[in-house]
Amino acid sequence: MNIKERVRRYYACRYYICVSFLIMAAPVAVLTGCGEHQHAVHDGHDEHEGHDGHDEHEGEHADEHDGEKGDDGRIVLSHEAEENAAIKTEVVEPGAFHNVIRAGGVIENTPTAERVISAPASGMVRFASNLVTGSDVRRGAVICTISSAGMEPGEGVASARAALAAARKQLEQGEELYKSNLITKREYEKLKGDVATAEAALSGVSTRSATTGVAVTAPITGYLVRVNVRSGEYVNAGDPIAVISQSKNLMLRADVSERHAASVQDIVGANIVTSSGQAVSLAGLQPRVVSGGVSDPAQGYYIPVYIEFNNPGGLYSGTNVQVFLLGGERTGVISVPKSAVVEEAGVFSVYVETGHCTYERREIKQGMNDGQRVEVLSGLKPGDKVVTNGAMSVRMAGMGSKIQGHTHNH
Repeated sequence: MNIKERVRRYYACRYYICVSFLIMAAPVAVLTGCGEHQHAVHDGHDEHEGHDGHDEHEGEHADEHDGEKGDDGRIVLSHEAEENAAIKTEVVEPGAFHNVIRAGGVIENTPTAERVISAPASGMVRFASNLVTGSDVRRGAVICTISSAGMEPGEGVASARAALAAARKQLEQGEELYKSNLITKREYEKLKGDVATAEAALSGVSTRSATTGVAVTAPITGYLVRVNVRSGEYVNAGDPIAVISQSKNLMLRADVSERHAASVQDIVGANIVTSSGQAVSLAGLQPRVVSGGVSDPAQGYYIPVYIEFNNPGGLYSGTNVQVFLLGGERTGVISVPKSAVVEEAGVFSVYVETGHCTYERREIKQGMNDGQRVEVLSGLKPGDKVVTNGAMSVRMAGMGSKIQGHTHNH
């Protein structure tokens, strides 16, 4: 074998050895690579789990709201959310509902309830401390004192004498007019009464001490409706100082448009709402329609309707109110409390309980509103359970908002 043949065989042998080595080493490399890949994947998974992945995200998401809205529009609340919202429901049942006339009105005192307190003597007025319009007073309680202390001696007496002289002069003139039938007997009697009042005032000023003053007391139990003078002002005997009203009965005056004239005679009661939002039904306050149906020229195109009722407390003369006068009664009417109705962009709706902690929104068409309840013309049927308290909370839960603890702002 020559040298050339030996070299060829040498390189051929090395070639086969290298190929064999590569063939044997390839599976090991593949297995090693797979192992490293699996370990990397496993490590990545461990790292992901170390951050609590979806559990933490879902936990945070669950804390953001107390309700969810399904694809079918249902709103599902948690039991805790229902308690926080203090949700109450009412089963829809057709019933009686009055025709309603809406009007503006004012609370007044009954004509016999007010008493005017007049000054029994001339002098400076000093009101009792913490006594203002609206204060409760009891019969016999001191309203103010009238004193002439600090005034020139005899000034109070001189003023009273001047008042008496003026009253007597008017009476003398009145006697001549009465004899000539130029004034009525009632007007003549009033002049005589003015003289008697002036004489009593002079007597009081002359006999009472100027230093201690005269105590003016409340003739009835009630509350101060009006105070005519300020503390420190000078008054003459007989001047009106204040007005007290008995708080037992009040009078509602509603100014009804003339277009409702034909329905005024059917009025049997009323509900009222004050400017602060206080709603009061007169049904349990023994309402009595005193007058109505006669137009008052001083009121323009309005007909005054007067309803007397017992004062439930918290209502005072002079309070402006929105009035819902109740007329003829209809039966078979579906109605819900005003608190059940939610308005959004001019659309009215209620929330109906369809299952345990499950609600759905129902759009409704409103009819008459009597200040307490709203007539429902469409959108509800008998047997529906309507949310009467917490309707706004259900709406917010359906939008994904968290329900806060219950408040009384409905």
